[in-house]
Amino acid sequence: MEFAAYWNGCFKDLPPLGHVLRVALPARWVRFHALPDAKRYAQTDAERAEILVRGRAIGGAVLGDGARWCVRSTAAWGDGKVEPPDWRDTDVVWRFAAERVEEIDEALLWGIAEDRTRAVYVSAARPVVFAPYDGGFDVLMESAAQAGALRARFSGWLSARPDGL
Repeated sequence: MEFAAYWNGCFKDLPPLGHVLRVALPARWVRFHALPDAKRYAQTDAERAEILVRGRAIGGAVLGDGARWCVRSTAAWGDGKVEPPDWRDTDVVWRFAAERVEEIDEALLWGIAEDRTRAVYVSAARPVVFAPYDGGFDVLMESAAQAGALRARFSGWLSARPDGL
């Protein structure tokens, strides 16, 4: 599979899961909140619009223009056989399906914001990841310096917690 070879060249044996990448590569990681005051879910049209504004802005800043991968993930429980590019996290087996896309799909972004699905976007040109989740956006940049620059650019959307969560 083309994506598996690309991913392994960039991230070795790490899975394309935002929560795993932030632990494994903390210097390159940044988290941004999707709504003010770390509110997790939108309740109004204005909040829904804000999630999309922030998602487009951060995703665009991370991924840039051009081709990228959209990697959808699903979790299954049990003792199923795990083969690359699948990954096991204790008793959870994660399955991945990747497709090349040109832009961030707003319907998918909204599904992630509502915790109905999971996906990450990966640049096809450099080892960066945009990982939306229900409540915000985890980002993995190429370097700590780039992560710092992104923090500065979108500082109003950062967590106030010392650990960045």
